Amino acid sequence: MDGCLTGWKHKLTVFCIFAALLSWQGLALATKSAEPPAEKVSDVRILIDISGSMKRNDPNNLRIPALRLITQLLPAGSHGSVWTFGQYVNMLVKQGEVDAVWKQHASQAAAEVSSLGMYTNLEGVLEKSSWDWKEPAPAIDRSIILLTDGLVDISKSDAEDAASRKRILEQTLKRLQAAGVTVHTIALSDEADKSFLGQLAAATSGWYEEVADAAQLERVFLKMFERAVAVESLPMNNDGIMVDSSIKELTMLIFRKDKESIAEVVQPDSKKFDYRNAPAAVNWRHSERYDLVTITEPMPGVWKVNADVDPDNRVMVVTDLKLRTSTLPNVMLQGDQLPYFAELYEQGEVIRKPEFLMLVRVAMEQARAGENGVKLPIGDKGQAPDEHAGDGRYSALIGDALLAGDYEFTVQVDGTTFKRSRNHSVRVVSAPALVTTERVSEGNPAHYVLNVVPYPDLVDADTVQISTLISKVGGGQMTTAIPRVGPNEWRLEMDVDQGDLFELELELEAVRNGEQEKSQYALGSYRLGGDGKKIEKVEHQAPVAAPAVVHESEPVEHVEAEAAHEPELVDAAPAEDGHEAETAADEEPNWLMVILKVLAFNVLIIGAGFFIYKKWFATPKVKEDGGENEASDKEGAKS
Repeated sequence: MDGCLTGWKHKLTVFCIFAALLSWQGLALATKSAEPPAEKVSDVRILIDISGSMKRNDPNNLRIPALRLITQLLPAGSHGSVWTFGQYVNMLVKQGEVDAVWKQHASQAAAEVSSLGMYTNLEGVLEKSSWDWKEPAPAIDRSIILLTDGLVDISKSDAEDAASRKRILEQTLKRLQAAGVTVHTIALSDEADKSFLGQLAAATSGWYEEVADAAQLERVFLKMFERAVAVESLPMNNDGIMVDSSIKELTMLIFRKDKESIAEVVQPDSKKFDYRNAPAAVNWRHSERYDLVTITEPMPGVWKVNADVDPDNRVMVVTDLKLRTSTLPNVMLQGDQLPYFAELYEQGEVIRKPEFLMLVRVAMEQARAGENGVKLPIGDKGQAPDEHAGDGRYSALIGDALLAGDYEFTVQVDGTTFKRSRNHSVRVVSAPALVTTERVSEGNPAHYVLNVVPYPDLVDADTVQISTLISKVGGGQMTTAIPRVGPNEWRLEMDVDQGDLFELELELEAVRNGEQEKSQYALGSYRLGGDGKKIEKVEHQAPVAAPAVVHESEPVEHVEAEAAHEPELVDAAPAEDGHEAETAADEEPNWLMVILKVLAFNVLIIGAGFFIYKKWFATPKVKEDGGENEASDKEGAKS
């Protein structure tokens, strides 16, 4: 009887194991877990262009208040420095740990920012500011924030400038990548080398921003700060700011619409003050467009701010009760879907007590730039992507149906007696590459340069091939490959005679990170030539199709060699009958194949289970010498 029971227990165990395998595999196919990151020390190095062209692009020297803002936002205990560059490189604020003395020096030193530089020594400032970053440091978040309005310019020689640019991309950039440095770049004019700045950011998982007006610098620096440093925040709305007893320091950033308006802070005991009569425990920095108010040991309760409501207003705190979340990428490809996790922890431990969690409410919102926000479902009920119900980890899925554009994701936690929040900025792109274009000469013929910089977070650069169909309006067509000219840069140069107009349709093939086969992506259409000096991007109304899997193509070196021989323009051949139907069919997923693959996998698992059952638990033949049966372990399936 005991033997029968033991046998059934073994059979039940096998069944449970394989049922778990099947359910686990299904979940693994749906999402990949993204653990919230451990706390790190931030090291931020800020590089400010002081070349002479800044007199034109920043005539009011708004770099000064923007620099003061970001240096004052850096949290105590982080590390930082400020560097200026023109012909020479100067360490304006010494590298060191951020404290009250460092911040005071940074605020005073910001007044020395000028526009007197003769050149734009980008190579020098990147090398000198990161001289000690030679190897990875897992416990440190290393970031560079680079502001410039120009391009690599170290001398009157174009050849020397080109050599310097090449050294940055082939040597300095590789060292920064190896050391785990994230480079965020800001282009403050149309004259800036957008391809170069975009490549520095894209190759290091950083953020690239184009700024048309220097008046935007303070807000752009705020965005860059939030990407470089993880800070604890509180939600700020018309109901006030809930400050709990665990908060040791409170910092409010308040943007104002004009320099005449005055922001007023109201304490929980109804006492009011502004920058003119702030208490001794309050450090109030007042500028023309914003106020930065820091309060040590703030009174618990609801604080209020009587000022303009601005989406960029922030409340940052120092506290032991923290909100830890997943780190979202700076760039997502349209159609991708990512899991997102959030959890509360105190003194380094995740809070999992049911009596605490039952009072917690978590909400998440996504907002596209210039549009109203929408709620996203987030919960801790064990429904995918959430793995375990009631364990204190709240889960959501983001992406999927998002259109191309910049998005702000905000998660807010309401614990009845406390609140926390976290903001993430993500750029959703319709293709895995940044395309920049420039008309570099206005003679006859005019000279155009088109650069393509793939996002390394999305595709493997060594598998990238880029081609373009060039159509002359009123003439013929040709297809040519765009050559690779750097580690992460592809460039096409064209001379266009006056009156001619060309349309270029770009296409990229590459292997997505984590996949095996190449996919194909449309990068858009661009018009070169005609009467206008500005290169026009053609916006097609057709919806973006899912990338189609293509066969492996020839290596980059071979394509580059072919691209060197410019083919003649020929008249376009008419499309073959049925081509449109074939293209449409390729855009739809082959559901039959998907179902067959899933069934085949399940049959394989069940077959393996039957084999193990026969091998382990079927009634064995007893050997005369009492030898043992052998059993072999099987490795679990991996997604």
